[in-house]
Amino acid sequence: MKPGDRFPKFTYPIVTASGEEKWVQVFLEGKFDIGNQMTELFGVVMDISDNYKRTIAIQKLNTELTRSNAELERFAYVASHDLKAPLRAIKNLSSWIEEDIEEIASDDTKSHLSLLGSRIERMEGMLEGLLQYARVSTRSFETTTLNLEKELDDIWSLLGADKHIDFIKHLDVDQVSVPNTPFLLVLNNLISNSIKHGDNELTKIEVSAAIDEENNYYHIEVSDDGPGIPTRFHDKVFELFQSLKPKDEIEGSGLGLSMVQRVVEQYKGSVELDSNPDITRGTTVRFSWPCN
Repeated sequence: MKPGDRFPKFTYPIVTASGEEKWVQVFLEGKFDIGNQMTELFGVVMDISDNYKRTIAIQKLNTELTRSNAELERFAYVASHDLKAPLRAIKNLSSWIEEDIEEIASDDTKSHLSLLGSRIERMEGMLEGLLQYARVSTRSFETTTLNLEKELDDIWSLLGADKHIDFIKHLDVDQVSVPNTPFLLVLNNLISNSIKHGDNELTKIEVSAAIDEENNYYHIEVSDDGPGIPTRFHDKVFELFQSLKPKDEIEGSGLGLSMVQRVVEQYKGSVELDSNPDITRGTTVRFSWPCN
């Protein structure tokens, strides 16, 4: 060793005179003479037991989280993949039955077969939603820069272009730097929810976006003038597979808002619901997303 060299730190367990096991870290420092020869060695022993135990606990939790996420994605894939095949077979079978008895079936029978078909499609949507939910919750995505107006227009062209609904944008930010897939999934689900849960009086859906540069967050709102959500159901709508309408009256898996909440919170954002149909129609969902 020579002057200026750093001694390595040593971390190891010890057992005290009372029999207690502790973890310590040893710091060394040398004293040198004019010939740069080390003449003395000083050491400091620091008790790091608490920090060490916390570090080990965090490592174990991270390992367990990684394992749980992998199991979740594997389960969702197997469940959706293994169930899709027999579900398709049931769908085909019901279609063949409908064709075979078309000329002799009663109105009730035709209605029941139609209901069966719609429920099969709903189950397909739930399986696909489950797989999507697992994927977006367990994977990491690179940050990209998106043109927000273009992305919103693309979403609307897929979901609402054929609807008699005004799509209005109030964008105080042109581009957003975000993980592409999860961010667009949130927007897609919120706009889709407004359409699916609307009624004949739904006339507009509005999207607002702004940036809070001081706190480094994007703030997005998706609003509609639909029937609204009673306040007593505000928590329920964020639960898995929950819908306020009868399942036969609405398309979808019931994963929309639960997926929105999970994804937003996973990326250290927050989401809230503003709706009180006792006062006025409409629902607003606000979410914040960190600027990357």
